[in-house]
Amino acid sequence: MGINYKRGISRPKYGSLNPYRYYLFEKQYTEGNPSLTRSISNEVELAYTFRKKFDFFLYYEHSDNAIQGLTFQDNVNQMISNAQYNIDGKTEYGLDFSYYSYVRSWWYLYMYMSGYYMENTFPSVQSEKAVQKLSTMGYYGRAYNQFTVSKKHGFTADLSLFICQIIYRAVLYSGTGFLQR
Repeated sequence: MGINYKRGISRPKYGSLNPYRYYLFEKQYTEGNPSLTRSISNEVELAYTFRKKFDFFLYYEHSDNAIQGLTFQDNVNQMISNAQYNIDGKTEYGLDFSYYSYVRSWWYLYMYMSGYYMENTFPSVQSEKAVQKLSTMGYYGRAYNQFTVSKKHGFTADLSLFICQIIYRAVLYSGTGFLQR
């Protein structure tokens, strides 16, 4: 059992700071944001290992001024723009589980599962409401299987399974204001 704490700093990449537009299509572009600043994150994790095969992680992470890509749609000019912005806050917490072991002498199994909640708070750059809050819950799962077909010739077969489920809570803009779903 262990407790981990990490305080980190993330700085924007040069391409994110470059103010010029890069057109992906005629009506869609990405541009840099020279106003980006560094982001500070704090992470706490409680880890537990059971029988040297089962790992459990309970974690919490919060970042101030997190660098996040935002996409905007301009209906008047029929344009879509993408840029990096410093959002007010980014919070995530969840529970992770992993298992790794030989189930049989010819079958190795690694499983990873994660249930999480994420929330972003950011200024509304192109709308009337001053601050927006978007949140989502989700599940990520992965299973890796390796089967030994022939020890003599060193043949193995791999089978991987993957699932990612995200439950969105969206904020939509209407002519009179914002609607939460």
